[in-house]
Amino acid sequence: QAIRKEPENIAHYTKLGLYYRKNKQLDEAAETYKKALQISGNSADIRELVEDVELDKMRLNIELGKARAAKSSDPVDRENVSALSIELIKREIEVLGARVDRYPQDMNKKYDLATRYMKLQKWTMAIPLMQRASQDPRLKGKALLGLGKCFIYDKKLPLARGQLERAIPELNHEQDPDSYKEGHYLLGRVLEELGDKSNAEKHYGDVLVVDYEYKDCRKRLEDIQGGPSAGATLEE
Repeated sequence: QAIRKEPENIAHYTKLGLYYRKNKQLDEAAETYKKALQISGNSADIRELVEDVELDKMRLNIELGKARAAKSSDPVDRENVSALSIELIKREIEVLGARVDRYPQDMNKKYDLATRYMKLQKWTMAIPLMQRASQDPRLKGKALLGLGKCFIYDKKLPLARGQLERAIPELNHEQDPDSYKEGHYLLGRVLEELGDKSNAEKHYGDVLVVDYEYKDCRKRLEDIQGGPSAGATLEE
């Protein structure tokens, strides 16, 4: 009704588009935002809303594909999901890349773009973005953790160690338990690989204190300590 009264008022379209989007009526949301884009003379702000809905639709298709693949024995269904997922990441990189250029001071967008490059194993593209994101105190821990992972996968373990050691003081188990555990675990793995078993033991222990079943952490700690029976004398 508001649109009928004021067909040139873009705010009415964006409000309706948001309503559709919240209610998962993505086709209607896309159509509404496209009308707003036309009326606005191709406004960059409205174009971003169109892109957001486009990405929503791609994610929904992946969810539907996963549900279908879970019920199917046909490997083609799983291959389709994998192809859709890669297509989504590539499109996210295009969208986020443009937004990083448009909002050069927004470190969240740099961090998000870096995580997409990491999914495609493009470490050299991800690293500079993570380095910039780590300058934001709110992102420092996660970004340094991301840098550590990039250097691990890029087979630069001494560099990975440095980034992970900087990340650890920024990671808080209460605020972000997953990053906390992953940071300590990965640093333990790197230290073990570099031959520093005593410090590796400490970081594995930091994980086990909060999650005794985290990955293969307990086995790695026991191997360093000399096997599962190493601490038996304490009980005797």
